[in-house]
Amino acid sequence: DRLSEVRLLDEAADVDPTFDLQDFVRREEALNFDPGEETRIRLHAAEPVLDDGRRQRHPLREFWLSADQMIDEDERGFTLTATVRPSVMLWQLLHGHASSIEVLEPEDIRDRFAQEARELARRYL
Repeated sequence: DRLSEVRLLDEAADVDPTFDLQDFVRREEALNFDPGEETRIRLHAAEPVLDDGRRQRHPLREFWLSADQMIDEDERGFTLTATVRPSVMLWQLLHGHASSIEVLEPEDIRDRFAQEARELARRYL
């Protein structure tokens, strides 16, 4: 959505042998659209018991939101704590799981989710 023109050139691009894409993505916020200030987020993810007695594994178990991420297990699922930089990509990830998570902290993110839930409910009730 940000490209306005693309042209195929006859000559190859100069390769920078010192460039490491994985390191760049780890260190930079270039792929984090509209990033905010770093903050600690704490959320609870529900993992209901299935008919066969096993717990339904929550998809957020497969995501690492930060290097300091911690997961604390409980009888209903788990609480995830991580230092994040709020961004469009983070909102999309969390909203994709909004029916199975509860944002516990920080209060401003929790309030935003609550307000959006009220607006959504108003449309469907």
